[in-house]
Amino acid sequence: MTVPSESSSGSSGSWLFKNKEHGKTSAAASLGMILLWDVDSGLAQIDKYLHSNDNHVAAGALLGVGIVNCGIKNDCDPALALLVEFVHKEDTVSRIGAILGLGIVYAGSQKDENPSYGDLGRSKNAS
Repeated sequence: MTVPSESSSGSSGSWLFKNKEHGKTSAAASLGMILLWDVDSGLAQIDKYLHSNDNHVAAGALLGVGIVNCGIKNDCDPALALLVEFVHKEDTVSRIGAILGLGIVYAGSQKDENPSYGDLGRSKNAS
């Protein structure tokens, strides 16, 4: 059984929005698994979902960024550059997606040095 093509609808990402809340998060994050270790094209394809108005889609995209960069050593560290700005978001869903994405990126990396991006665990409003 095949699914009819949706090329007539004009939206290439409409398959993602057929889900509800956590389904959207999972669908967006699954792009990271499909594009695993292909950082250049993976980040380009996931980027359009990072700025979605739907918080669950954005959180899934953040998780997808972590999955794409899993186990990759890159001097530019694009995952940290993208994810760190979402760690202090007001929206809990996006914040959790960013934190989990960072955890997946650095899991097993055995990095001893602390990033010079400040304390990621503290809120910007905390003193």
